[in-house]
Amino acid sequence: MVDPERTFDGWVNCNELIPTTSRNELVKDRTYDDFLDHLKAYVTRFPKREEEIGREEVRMGNELSKLMKNYLKDMKLFPQGKLPFGTGTESTLTGREKKKSKRKNRLNKKDEDIPDYVKLHTSTKTTKPIRRTKKTDYGIMWVDQEYGSEKEPLFYVEPNIIVRNRTNALYIFALKNKPSLGPKWLRLLPYLSRVAVSINPNSKQWNREETNLEVDKATCYFLKQQGEL
Repeated sequence: MVDPERTFDGWVNCNELIPTTSRNELVKDRTYDDFLDHLKAYVTRFPKREEEIGREEVRMGNELSKLMKNYLKDMKLFPQGKLPFGTGTESTLTGREKKKSKRKNRLNKKDEDIPDYVKLHTSTKTTKPIRRTKKTDYGIMWVDQEYGSEKEPLFYVEPNIIVRNRTNALYIFALKNKPSLGPKWLRLLPYLSRVAVSINPNSKQWNREETNLEVDKATCYFLKQQGEL
């Protein structure tokens, strides 16, 4: 197989490849190895197959989302991006008026109204498309992407997006079925605390020591919420 993780099909024409006498295989010589290397490099442009999210990952995601919701509510933090809803500023329009208003907004929506991050990652030119999105009722949108070691397991993107980097080694580690490692949400707690602090608009003015203290406070808050402290 060239790359079982990607979806593609088609024919390849290469006169340099030599068939075996059985006519159903190729001679695996240096030319074959070189051709295969080039083919593997070429197919990286095709999208990876969608992976199903397992029950344990869904449960962990729900736990992290609940913790973040409670934190933002208690800290009175309300992200003000273009995608949040349910922050207490809902309109009182009727159902029919809401539909007309939504339709009108979609038609009038300009490109500059879309956050730069969403523009970038919904572009056909990007190599890291958004895999899944989940809107919430507390102003945050969770996005699944695959950055590997380039980014942290969880990180915040203004104005209101939390990214789950599902190919990060520590994110994968958090999903291991080893009770001795503790609850799965707990393994990602340091990153959740950093995200929580990053959402605070005042965090840009803090020095390293102040930021670390706020991260510690957020960590204590989450542990208390779970009855662990």
